[in-house]
Amino acid sequence: MKTTYIFEFQYFITLFVLCTAIAGLLLGINFFIAKTKKTRIKDAEKLSAYECGFDPFEEARLQFNVHYYIVGLLFLIFDIEIVYLFPAVGILQNFTVNEIINIFFFLTILTVGFLYE
Repeated sequence: MKTTYIFEFQYFITLFVLCTAIAGLLLGINFFIAKTKKTRIKDAEKLSAYECGFDPFEEARLQFNVHYYIVGLLFLIFDIEIVYLFPAVGILQNFTVNEIINIFFFLTILTVGFLYE
């Protein structure tokens, strides 16, 4: 019997559609509750910038150091590294020498990038 790709991935397609429908339903419920509950109080305390309970010293829209972006990007890069390395560790005993060399090359590139930062 000839099968198509849709029948082979029927479980995954069903799961994807179900998860998307549940996420859409929860999002719709959230928007509905937010629209019906409109209790907006406009006072100076709510409209001011949050400064840990202190009066704001300066305007909230100031430039800040780019270093925070770099730290955020490093966090994402090392999260992606973990995503790639977890499956590799699970099947490490089945690897050939060439695959292990490739993993160490990947880790070397990441280490050099981290040291450069």
